[in-house]
Amino acid sequence: EVEYLACLLKDLANLSQSTNNGDNSISLSQPENFGTLLDYETKDGKNIEISRNSPMQSIQKQKLTKHYANADHVLKQMKEKEKLSEQAGILTYDNPSIADLKDQNRPTKLAEKYSELYDNQWTVAFETIAKEDPDMSYDTIALYLYAVLVDGYRFCEDLRRKQILALEDILFDPTGGIKTSQRGQKEEISTIFAKHLSDVAKLSSNVSSVHVAKAFVMDKNTKDKYRKMTKLIQTYILECVQLCWLMHIQTPPLCLDLKTIKGQVVDKNSYMEYTKKGKKIAFVVWPALFLHEDGPVLRKGVAQCQ
Repeated sequence: EVEYLACLLKDLANLSQSTNNGDNSISLSQPENFGTLLDYETKDGKNIEISRNSPMQSIQKQKLTKHYANADHVLKQMKEKEKLSEQAGILTYDNPSIADLKDQNRPTKLAEKYSELYDNQWTVAFETIAKEDPDMSYDTIALYLYAVLVDGYRFCEDLRRKQILALEDILFDPTGGIKTSQRGQKEEISTIFAKHLSDVAKLSSNVSSVHVAKAFVMDKNTKDKYRKMTKLIQTYILECVQLCWLMHIQTPPLCLDLKTIKGQVVDKNSYMEYTKKGKKIAFVVWPALFLHEDGPVLRKGVAQCQ
């Protein structure tokens, strides 16, 4: 449609040039003359009259009129599509039941990456630690890798919350005089604006997720807790945090199950058994992934049972 419209506009320019040759021509650059050209009536969808005061040749006037009508029709179609697209975007915002199939990081895709992370990088990290420290039990290694994922998830959750609050402060108080925490009543961001804010976060997600992952690795708490193994399992750590960031910029955010603890009855709808069977949870190896908080399961987790 854009290319077609460009061709129409080019033809209009050429026709305008040809009709403007001569002493008695009307210049289409003058609004009042262009209005004269367009002052016509239609009957049964056909042009029956063009201003008699125009000195342009009849056939050229008819061509101009036809091209203008076509261009106007194309413009209306483009505007209608743009409007429908915007309305569809608003419908998908904060509505996990409607997926944006153009989004390469939509929930179902992230769920696939989540499974791949466990199958690939988790396995590599597990084997690397087992080789580096033979005295560490397999259960301890599994718990260690679980802690990395959970810490990364919480780090991203906190960072995303701070990011949104900072943007709200900038928008509602550009002078920086009033902080969100100081306001008695928090202003609400419109749904349309919130949708655009989410879109911007997704558009920059591939770059921002890398920065977030690096920030997690450089964080003092991370260094203190994982100092021994940071370099050995760096790829696993980075990929965990990048994926967690992509989860948190969804609307609503994807949710890891951090509520399942030792002693609970195994929910077979949410968890698969690790190396031991049983009716109760010994510890979680890989948390289940939900579409949103209290939402349906996107990917089952893995738990050691007893």
